[in-house]
Amino acid sequence: MSRSAPANGTTVTFRHEVTSTTIWSWQMELILQNASNPTTPVLISLSGDPVYNGLEGPIVGGFPTAYGALIGTIYEIELVYLGIPFYFVLVLYMWFKKREARRKDAIRRAAKAIVAILKTI
Repeated sequence: MSRSAPANGTTVTFRHEVTSTTIWSWQMELILQNASNPTTPVLISLSGDPVYNGLEGPIVGGFPTAYGALIGTIYEIELVYLGIPFYFVLVLYMWFKKREARRKDAIRRAAKAIVAILKTI
């Protein structure tokens, strides 16, 4: 795929109105198909960074909105996706510890009962 402007020098204008408060997480580009060679489309990206050859989307909205969008995403990733395996293992650990405590308690009660029986003999 070619990433250049059309050969005839046509200027491409991207017109997209962002209607919500957000942080862009996408790249806008135009894909043209050449009539003489339809298998090789031409991709025209938003011009911006010369290395990336694109324009990273701006933050639309004020500081509290952008901060809230970022913090919400970070909490979701860290606490939910990374927290689920941690809490699953923690529940398993608690289950095994409770099982061990029940067995020790049963052994202690059985030993007390045996001692009580032996005292009566």
